[in-house]
Amino acid sequence: MNPDNYGSREACQRLVDVGIVLETEVCWSPIFDFNMSSVGKPVPIKDWELMHREHINSSMWALKAIPAPSLAEILRELPVYFDIDQCFQPNLVKVADDNKGVMYSAFYSLIVRKLPVPACYQSANPTDALIELRIWLEERKEGT
Repeated sequence: MNPDNYGSREACQRLVDVGIVLETEVCWSPIFDFNMSSVGKPVPIKDWELMHREHINSSMWALKAIPAPSLAEILRELPVYFDIDQCFQPNLVKVADDNKGVMYSAFYSLIVRKLPVPACYQSANPTDALIELRIWLEERKEGT
């Protein structure tokens, strides 16, 4: 499974934190540290791994799992956005950055008027850039 095809755990957690919980095929599942002495305490999380939802069969894992949208799943969540007399279209562009290697920019471009781009997010993970754009859209909806 190529991790760049899915959102990072941090970006996926931000989606959940703003109230966007998607039905995805894959999720970030915790790896619990059962070697730690945890009598009477919650079992600590040692790390996270990408898993197909169908393989998460224990309630402890399912309760902590974080939906991890794929590039295609998050693109479906980015509709062409219409404002009063403006029309925004989602875009994902691969850009070169000498300091960080390849970067991806996700943004909504205005296709009716020529105004400044309202939001642009960059990440080495293309899915993360789109997730940040989806969060921006949710926050914009809540602000109006």
